[in-house]
Amino acid sequence: MKRRMGFATVLAAVVVMSACVTPVVADWPMYRHDASRNATGTEQLAAPLHLQWTCVPTAAPRPAWPEPGRELHRIDFDYAFQVAIADGLAYFGASATHKVYAIELATGQERWSFFTEGPVRFAPAVAGERVFVASDDGWLYCLSASEGELPWRFYGGPRPEKLIGNKQMISRWPLRSGVAVADGTVYFTAGMWPAEGVYVYALRAEDGSVVWCNDTSGQMYMAQPHPGSSAITGVAPQGYVVVDGDKVFVPTGRNVPAAYDRETGALLYYHGAPPSWGIRWGGCWAFASGQMLFGRLSHIGADLNIMLGESDPWPGDGLIAYDGQSGDAKRTLPGKHWAVASEDTLYASGSGKVTAFDLDALLAGSKPKECTKWETPHERAYELILTGDTLMVGGRGTVTAIDAGTGKELWQGAVDGQVRGLAVADGRLLASMNNGRIACFGPDEVSTPVTIEPQIDMTPYPDTELTAKVAQLAQRIINEAGISAGHCLNLDARDGLLAYHLARQSDLQICCLDPHARQVDMARRALDAAGLYGTRVSAHRVIPPTQLPYADYFADLIVLGNGREATLGNYSARELYRVLRPTGGVAYLAADRNTDSSSAQEIKKWLRDGG
Repeated sequence: MKRRMGFATVLAAVVVMSACVTPVVADWPMYRHDASRNATGTEQLAAPLHLQWTCVPTAAPRPAWPEPGRELHRIDFDYAFQVAIADGLAYFGASATHKVYAIELATGQERWSFFTEGPVRFAPAVAGERVFVASDDGWLYCLSASEGELPWRFYGGPRPEKLIGNKQMISRWPLRSGVAVADGTVYFTAGMWPAEGVYVYALRAEDGSVVWCNDTSGQMYMAQPHPGSSAITGVAPQGYVVVDGDKVFVPTGRNVPAAYDRETGALLYYHGAPPSWGIRWGGCWAFASGQMLFGRLSHIGADLNIMLGESDPWPGDGLIAYDGQSGDAKRTLPGKHWAVASEDTLYASGSGKVTAFDLDALLAGSKPKECTKWETPHERAYELILTGDTLMVGGRGTVTAIDAGTGKELWQGAVDGQVRGLAVADGRLLASMNNGRIACFGPDEVSTPVTIEPQIDMTPYPDTELTAKVAQLAQRIINEAGISAGHCLNLDARDGLLAYHLARQSDLQICCLDPHARQVDMARRALDAAGLYGTRVSAHRVIPPTQLPYADYFADLIVLGNGREATLGNYSARELYRVLRPTGGVAYLAADRNTDSSSAQEIKKWLRDGG
């Protein structure tokens, strides 16, 4: 484990704390409000609320993990665009379009957007004038909150390697824990498979310098959650990182959270197997309150036939409370699936009800009925937050406000979709749905709520002779290569014109690259305007003669050229052969049909030199 600390670290932390102060109470600067993920804010909402606007995305979320069908989903962190709010702006990332958005809270109109090089699956974290974004491309981005400019970014993996994940090009070390900011320090992880390497980081928010990095907790010989089994494995991050007190907790998907020392990054505990095979712990969601860490409890069921679609909760699914200091299980609560805690009350939804429990009595071992303060009916819930003295519950097509003191329903609004994310600021409530829509509710009645829809430009390039020529070239490539689906790599893509026409005329998933930042930016903007960026085409800046950052054999089709010229000097034939599919893969040189004999000789030499 690498660690770099000292007087300079302490001094820098003091300086950053002045710049990244604790957010004002009216903001909702991170997923579930703050780094503890307890979803508790002080903003008072006045019921009834009224729909103000709805933001419709270019494309719905593309989750990393599909619904398992046979059990309640435990790795569902990216089924909606989760929102952070600060200073009148709402920030969210998109897994389909590889972008970060800042929209006006009052109107829903876009203020700015920023392209990453992969899906953004987690809510940004806002601290002061900085917005921190974790992406599947392996980079942590620090953006200015007001303009979306890039002061710095940090790559979490050891090498810039990419591979196919969920039909999209991602880093071999994606950032699958989101990002949390506390006291001027940024916490996140890189990597999700222990065998590939897992890195847990603390960076200075001011400049991205490393405070500490734990690079050893992914390689341990330990007991597995199957009786009598042991293996070399370790922490596999999957879910929002939690910061509380002197610890950093990293959820691990279907397994239990791991705890790290917040000052040094040392692994404190990771109980990979529960003490009883009758209990399954784990999930991508956890929150801290007091000295307790709350997470998910899952049932044990017999083998089932294959099931498609979403599963409802099963008997035995519920919540579990751990002692944050030791990681020992203190209390299970079957039948409850989402929760939030105040100082003396645990509010939990599940089994057709929202229930308020006396927290101390519950943790002391009292039966749930004996420590119940109130219960009110509510069907399946996907999110639960506490703002002021009001509980907000996200359900199937509804958002409900409940008085936290009495359990009385105060208001219910209808929406189009499952409400899987809630955030509150400046008297407004934002509801994020599984179809990607974000709805804003406020205190003022609006005669006609605004719907902000993307404006798709099916002709983002000028209607010129060149455009027509490239369209014909794209059709010729598809016909002669005999490949119209799979993965395509377009080298020296320039402004993405050829990639655009290849996408329009095929089902190819296309990755285009160019060495020039300006060309890559032009390609992204044009393809995004056409509604193709991320969903069908992505653009990367790669400067030759470096090795291509892609995994072996990924490409069904490689196209050299952009419709204007085709050059051979940027990459060797051997390097292209490495990434080309060995059975049926085709490399196509988009050269002029009137290639003279000297050019033909050059092509043959290029092939010979590459072996």
